[in-house]
Amino acid sequence: MADDVDQPSPSRVALELFRPPGLEERGRIIVVYFFFWLLPIFVSAVRFVAARLWPLLLVQMELPLAGIAAAMLVALIGGILVALWVQQNFQNFLHLPATVVFVLYTILPALSVFLAMRSVLQGAAEAPYFVLLGLYNLGSGFVRWSTDISDDATFEGTGPRFVQGREHVK
Repeated sequence: MADDVDQPSPSRVALELFRPPGLEERGRIIVVYFFFWLLPIFVSAVRFVAARLWPLLLVQMELPLAGIAAAMLVALIGGILVALWVQQNFQNFLHLPATVVFVLYTILPALSVFLAMRSVLQGAAEAPYFVLLGLYNLGSGFVRWSTDISDDATFEGTGPRFVQGREHVK
């Protein structure tokens, strides 16, 4: 009978598997999701540097192989130092004021619409593909935004009419 006490029961296994995640687990997940959400902006910055700035650096000066290796080593050390600093100050990141969260919640969709319209206008001058890309980004931003608005409207009982156009945009 004493051996049965140490054996895992279905209820113990379920409690362990379906326990709510700890605060630090949720914080890391949020940071990872935020990184993936901003990944297109990072990729655009890298593509800009590779396409526009890197050729200028190569024309004006030639970097020896040792200089490139040293720059990569400095970047690696800097990345490690940043990771250590983030780990030491991780508790400070979890205590963001609510105002910062709401400001980000409003700025990021506006940034998405700005970049989509920039693609449309840039495409009109350079390549028609950018017009299609910008229209696609505008449509996907509208679908995300209208979904948020309609979810909020279910709590209030009313909703704006333009949210009904979401199905046509999809």
